Amino acid sequence: MTSTAAECGAYLAMDKRISIGLTGTVCMEARGRELRDNVLPLFLAPPLGSGGGGDCLDRLMLETDAPFMHPGPASSSSSSSSSS
Repeated sequence: MTSTAAECGAYLAMDKRISIGLTGTVCMEARGRELRDNVLPLFLAPPLGSGGGGDCLDRLMLETDAPFMHPGPASSSSSSSSSS
């Protein structure tokens, strides 16, 4: 992680025009756990200082390295070929 969940929350509270980008590692089981556990909830919580509900999912950008970054190990069934 380049910054902390607290820093992410501070940026979200600072200006409603700021968006946060997360890399494709958020989809990886082990490597993305910290992002899923600590950062993603910030996008579902009421914005700081808003005094009410709402969320900021529209300010979340998921970045990808597709097709070069696969979210998990390739399934053996997808690599098998059928013979005719």
